[in-house]
Amino acid sequence: MRYFFLLKCFFFLMISEAVNAQVKIDLASLNSFKNPTANWHIVGNVIVDIKKSNTFTYSEGNGILMNFPDATMNNDLFTTQKFGDVDIEFDCMLAKESKSAIYLQGRYKINLIDSWGIAIPNSTDMGGIAKRVDGKKSKDQPNFDGKEPRQNVAKAAGLWQHLKICFLAPRFVNGVKKENAKIIRMELNGILIQKDIELSGTTEGSISKTEVPEDALRFQGGQGIIAYRNIIISDYRNPKPTLTNLNLQMYRGQFEKEPDISTLGLYKKLSNTAIAFNLKEIPKNKYLMNFKGLFTVPVAGTYNFNTKVTGGPMKLTINNKVVYPYAEDGGKVSVDLPKGTFQFSLLYAKYIDYKKVSLIMKVSGPGFREFALTDSVSNTLNFYYPVLLNANENMIVRSYNFIDLPNNVKVTHAVNVGSAAQLHYNYDVNMGSLVQIWHGEFLDVAPSWRGRGDADTKPLGAVLYLGKPTLSINRLKNSNASWTSDTTSTGFKPKGYVLDEKDRPAFKYNIYGASVTDRTVLLDNNQGLQRTISIKNNPGNLYFLLATNNLIEAISPGFYLIGDHEYFLQLNNPNIDKPIIRVQNGTKELMLPVTEGFTYSIYY
Repeated sequence: MRYFFLLKCFFFLMISEAVNAQVKIDLASLNSFKNPTANWHIVGNVIVDIKKSNTFTYSEGNGILMNFPDATMNNDLFTTQKFGDVDIEFDCMLAKESKSAIYLQGRYKINLIDSWGIAIPNSTDMGGIAKRVDGKKSKDQPNFDGKEPRQNVAKAAGLWQHLKICFLAPRFVNGVKKENAKIIRMELNGILIQKDIELSGTTEGSISKTEVPEDALRFQGGQGIIAYRNIIISDYRNPKPTLTNLNLQMYRGQFEKEPDISTLGLYKKLSNTAIAFNLKEIPKNKYLMNFKGLFTVPVAGTYNFNTKVTGGPMKLTINNKVVYPYAEDGGKVSVDLPKGTFQFSLLYAKYIDYKKVSLIMKVSGPGFREFALTDSVSNTLNFYYPVLLNANENMIVRSYNFIDLPNNVKVTHAVNVGSAAQLHYNYDVNMGSLVQIWHGEFLDVAPSWRGRGDADTKPLGAVLYLGKPTLSINRLKNSNASWTSDTTSTGFKPKGYVLDEKDRPAFKYNIYGASVTDRTVLLDNNQGLQRTISIKNNPGNLYFLLATNNLIEAISPGFYLIGDHEYFLQLNNPNIDKPIIRVQNGTKELMLPVTEGFTYSIYY
C-alpha cells in the first residue's frame, strides 16, 4: 500500500454556469454547421459492435450527429458560429478502435480515441491534447508540447462518454498575441483530466498556424466513426461585473442571529480592501464582518451567486434586495439586475469555535465565465489533505469500509478491490452484490483520517453505479414474484472471502441453505470484469439479479445493453443460461434462474 498526499484540494470547484450564454446545438438538422458533407448524418440511435472495428448501426431520427467517413467522403465539420472564450460539453460515442478529434477554433486538437483499457494514457489517448508539429524547431524532435490526461477514465466503445472543456482564447493587442490560449480545465466522465494547460501555439492538424481571437468549432471527419449528442456551448464574450470601493466594518460578539448593526459598537474599519479573511486586524473567534461597496453590472441579465460558508452565517444584499438571507452553509441563488452600479453588502459572522473561517463566493451571468469575488486566499481556507491510495498491485481495502451512494444510500459493510490495471470495484458483503465499478485511480481514504472520521472511502475514477444494493440471489415462487432486499428469513450469512494465487478475492455467503462463492476478476484485456457465481446445496427456485435499469436491451443472444448506453453485459454460456427481462414497479430487471452457477462479464 502506498499513500499520497496532495498539498491542497478545494472543497469547491469552479464550474462554468453562465445560463444566458449557453446554447444547445440543434441536432434535428445540420443547419448549425457550415457546408456539411455526406459523411455527416443526423440519426436517432446508434449501436456499436464492440467486437468489430469501426462498426456502427443506426436508426432514423434526430438528436445524434454521426460521422461515417469513407475513402471518398471524409471532410471535417465546422460550426457556423465562431467562438473565443468558451465552455464546450457533449456526449460522444466511439466505435471500437475508432479515432477522431475536435479542434477548438479549428486549431487546438483534443483527441477523441477509443482508449478503453489503457492503464497509462498519453497525449494521443482520449482527452489528450495533441502535440505541436514544427520541423524547424528540431530535426530530431519535430513534435513537442501536447499533454496526456491525468488518468484514463475512458469507457468502452459503444458507450456514451461526457466531455467538458473550459477554453480561454489567445489574447491580442493590435493584432499581436500577448497571451497564449489555455485549457482551464477538462473533465471526462465527471473526472478532472486536464487543468491549466497553456497552448503555446496551434497543434498538429490545425487549419492554420496563425492564431486568432475567435473561430469555429471543428469536428474531425477523416478518421474513425464517432457520434455526438447534447452539444452545449457557453459563449463568453461579455465583460465581467466589478466590485469596487469596498470597505470593511468589524464588530466583536457572537451573532447567531442577524443583529441591528446601528446598535453595535465598531471594533475596526478598513478601506479599499477585498473580501478576505486572512487580515491581521480581524479579532479572534467571534466577530461580525460587514463588507460594503459598489457592484457594477455591464450587461443586464440574471446573475448567479454560488457560495460556500463555514464558521457562521452570511447575508448578501445587492441594490437593497436580499439575495441570500442571514444563514449558514451557503448555496446557489440568482438575481435579475439591470445594467448599472448598485450598493453591495456582505455580512459574515464567525461564532462556531470548532469550524474554520471560510467564505467562497463565485458569480456567473450573461456572457461571462464564473469567477470568484472572494480573494484567492479565502478561496482555499476550507481545505483538506486527501489520502490517496494507489493500487499498484491487486489490493483489498476493508478497514475503511463505508461507501456513500446516490440518494443518501450508505453501504456500511463494503470491500474495495483495486488493480494495477486501473479498473476497480467495491462489494457489499451484507447483500452479496457488486456496488460500483470505476476506471482510473483507486481511493481517497481521507474521510477516515479527518477529525472523528466516518470511515468513508471515495473512488477517484469514473464510476459506474450499479443501482441501490440489493440481494443478488432470491428464492422466488415463480419468475413474476417480487424481488426483495430484506435478508430476514433468507438465512443470509456472510462467510468472508478467500484469495487466489494473484490475491484476488472470492466472496462466500450462505443463503436459503445454499453455499455461494462469488468471484470477480478482470478480463484478460483489462476492459471489463468477469463474475463467476458457484452454488452448492441449491434448494431450488433460486434466481440471480443480473441488472436493474429503466432500459435493458438484448443486442444478441446473451449480450445486453444496459441503460442509456451505460454498460454492456454478456453471459458466457447463452445457449445454457436463459435470462428473463421483466418489469417490476416500472423498472426493468434482468434475472437468471440458477442451479450450480454461471459466469457473465461487464464491459464498461
